[in-house]
Amino acid sequence: MMRTYLAAVVVVAALIGGLAPAGADMSGSGGNSRDTNPNQRSLDDKRVDQISLKTDINALVTKLVVMTPDCVFRGSTDGTTRRNVNRLGFTQDLPLIGGLFEQTPRQDDLTASNQLGLSFLKDGTIFVDLRPSAGTGAPDPGLLTALADGPTGGESQVFAVARGAPALQSVGVLNRDFEFLVRPGNFTALAPMGRHCGANALADLPPIGSLFDKPLGAVYLTQAGLIVVAKPSIIGGY
Repeated sequence: MMRTYLAAVVVVAALIGGLAPAGADMSGSGGNSRDTNPNQRSLDDKRVDQISLKTDINALVTKLVVMTPDCVFRGSTDGTTRRNVNRLGFTQDLPLIGGLFEQTPRQDDLTASNQLGLSFLKDGTIFVDLRPSAGTGAPDPGLLTALADGPTGGESQVFAVARGAPALQSVGVLNRDFEFLVRPGNFTALAPMGRHCGANALADLPPIGSLFDKPLGAVYLTQAGLIVVAKPSIIGGY
């Protein structure tokens, strides 16, 4: 029996060692990418204060804004943890050795059934809209400024996807072969345009999508928490 487990360890190690980092292909930096340097990657799995996104454009993200039907939550990316996504998700389920692998998101965690909304990117801020329905008409052009930089108004609300839902334990941003974990404690409640947080207080605001050229990606709610997928990512088929 022990020989079987040892053999499994060897096989998994060989598989992991033989997989080229996805960041090398997606970042456009070729063989000089810092993502392909094992020494550098070990450093990247630590604290960062900005989220370095590489999509069709490169951007440094310093804030996240999460819109729910009841309230808005804004948080900085200070103290964010960057970690490598486990490309071989099945290794987490192996007896004995599964605990050696980080419980990072897997492709089957992100499905149409748990997609809550879309995210958008502008001026270093990721805007997440989790409202299942919204008002009609065009949004006020000043809404994004109010969401990203406006006063909080002293609002107090549990950081959750909806009123009465459990508090979010994590907020992750997936990009390339990395997950950026933003601390939930960074987020503060606010309500824009002279409003106040409450049941469906923001449900009638028009969709914010028209204020952007295109979405950044889909947003999912998993057992671990909220996950924003920024294309390209090796998770979720992007």
